[in-house]
Amino acid sequence: MNSSTSSFKRIRSPKAWVGLVALIIGFLFVLILSVSYLVDPFSLRKDHQVSLAREVINRPENVALWDFFETQKIETSYLEEAQVIILGDSRARLLTDHFQNHRKGDFQGKKVYNLCVGGCSLSECFSIYEWEKVRGEGFPAMETVIMVASLMRFCEPERPNRVEQSGLLVDSPTRYYLNDLVVRRAFTSLIRFKTKNETAPLGGDDRAVMRTWMESYMGFNADTYRSRLESLAAFARELQKREIRLILYSPPGAGGRREAIESAGLVDVKKDFVASLAGMGEFYDLADETEISGVKFKYLPGDPIHHDQGDRVLEFLLSSSR
Repeated sequence: MNSSTSSFKRIRSPKAWVGLVALIIGFLFVLILSVSYLVDPFSLRKDHQVSLAREVINRPENVALWDFFETQKIETSYLEEAQVIILGDSRARLLTDHFQNHRKGDFQGKKVYNLCVGGCSLSECFSIYEWEKVRGEGFPAMETVIMVASLMRFCEPERPNRVEQSGLLVDSPTRYYLNDLVVRRAFTSLIRFKTKNETAPLGGDDRAVMRTWMESYMGFNADTYRSRLESLAAFARELQKREIRLILYSPPGAGGRREAIESAGLVDVKKDFVASLAGMGEFYDLADETEISGVKFKYLPGDPIHHDQGDRVLEFLLSSSR
């Protein structure tokens, strides 16, 4: 028997095949982990060797994960100095979009820290607040909390807490780099190679956006609604013990206007909502407002929810007193 035949038989032996399969699996594991680490699609790390438009390519796939990782890049020293904390969904971001970094900045002599998360539910607001409070040693300099509080967030059906899910990945980077979504987005990022975070067109239309809001309203459940009010009341009491000013507000925009509430058959619920929030802190219902300081709000086509002049709204909220 010649040497080539002998080598072939050795390869066909069970041990050889097991070793070959293990080698292939090991190679694939290292390849996947390396690509996932180098690309880091949701930007867990601050610095990267590969320059990519990560936000444009990947943020829409998991907005909460991206936003949560953004907050983790803010220095803990800043958290300890922050005097104004902002909580809420993407509309909360509008208040600080004029900052160089929308997460932090000085406004009217106060250090502001924005913890907004796109599509943030009420429970997610509390989760990211508690997470950052730990990082910031309890927010020792905190004087004011501003929170988006629109009726829709008290009506929408329950869903998984994306902030808590994101926290698990921060605590275990290896779990993040091997996460199914992260791996898929890493390879997609290389295929859709872009180096600039260009603004993507909104697409859709006003009616499509409003259908989503109406679906949330139609998911109204009295027990869930009452439970969320109780959670907010407990949060308000916690702040009151520390003599922290709580400002709740319902932002301008089509989703919260009177017509939408009437169409959903929630007029009485809205009255109860307003009365309840007014008893927890300062509450400003701006949903039906069409202007501020004499200047009309503007909205982009396909987006009747996110208004301009966020800096004026922030100024109004901080300067108002009831």
